[in-house]
Amino acid sequence: MSAAISIILPVYNEENCVSNMLDDIRCQTFRNFECLVVDDGSSDSSGEICDRYAQSDPRIRVIHIPNGGVSHARNIALDAAEGDYITFVDADDRLAENYLEVLYQNVSDGADMAVCSLQAISSNGTSSVIEAPFFGRHRMRELIPTFARTQKETGIFGYCCGKLVSAKCMRDNRFQKDIKLAEDLDFYLRIYPNMESIVFIRQPLYIYSLGGVGEHSLPDDYAVDYLTQLKIRIRMWDFLKQYRENSEDNDRIMKETIQSYTYFCLFYCPLNQLRQMTDELYEIQRNHQLTFRDMKVSGMKKYILRMFERHQVKWIRCTLQAYRSVRKFVRGNGR
Repeated sequence: MSAAISIILPVYNEENCVSNMLDDIRCQTFRNFECLVVDDGSSDSSGEICDRYAQSDPRIRVIHIPNGGVSHARNIALDAAEGDYITFVDADDRLAENYLEVLYQNVSDGADMAVCSLQAISSNGTSSVIEAPFFGRHRMRELIPTFARTQKETGIFGYCCGKLVSAKCMRDNRFQKDIKLAEDLDFYLRIYPNMESIVFIRQPLYIYSLGGVGEHSLPDDYAVDYLTQLKIRIRMWDFLKQYRENSEDNDRIMKETIQSYTYFCLFYCPLNQLRQMTDELYEIQRNHQLTFRDMKVSGMKKYILRMFERHQVKWIRCTLQAYRSVRKFVRGNGR
């Protein structure tokens, strides 16, 4: 008999914490699961630790692969998963002992996904709760009018963890390996169109660590692929526009978000790539009929976007070059 739930756990150099997560998994009150641990080319003892757990518990299976990143590791596990439902966990997080049981009980009547509140633990030990924004079961159509605002205020639709998802809804969708930021949101935006209903649970059953490094760390702004981030938000807007229940609030928030990411694409773009960037942005603008003429912004952002609207790439380049020269001079003088 196949497992009801497949737990997907990517591991990369987590020897100091992976035992805690595996202990939490073994102690779950819901017993009918398989745990697919993907050792993503760890150079410490993480792989050996996971192997020891697999030897003592047949529900735990370890897959060793060369390092390819968390998205690739999750995809490997998705290809091997046999459960009716899927949940993703991270090695440096913790689970309440009834995490699986409560989520499974709430999807057993046919819901496509269960979402619980998250308890976030910072590096200094302080705790806060990211509450599920709704309670009980809701049809996807009922969530659409406030979808953009809910995501903006809580981020909960984009979290990979704290969710139990029907494997049928995932179909052949996989994480995009070349996305290094917001890959979770991108993934879920690909499967939300397959969902009819979601159950929200107010209990904080997933304990999320904010004190880790690597996957949880924010990259430098100049290292972010803002064009990809822009495309993810456009995909979200396209998803919302499929529903008649889409709202003016969604459209306003998404336009503001897309406006901001367009600005980030230009502001942080290497000057030798500015022409290529503007060409791609103009194509996106044409395809989605975007305009920034009614902008409620000021300062540098307003100026850059106005120059972009007027196709004055030369002035954008001069402005960015001057700004970066002054910034470099000020930093060089220790200010």
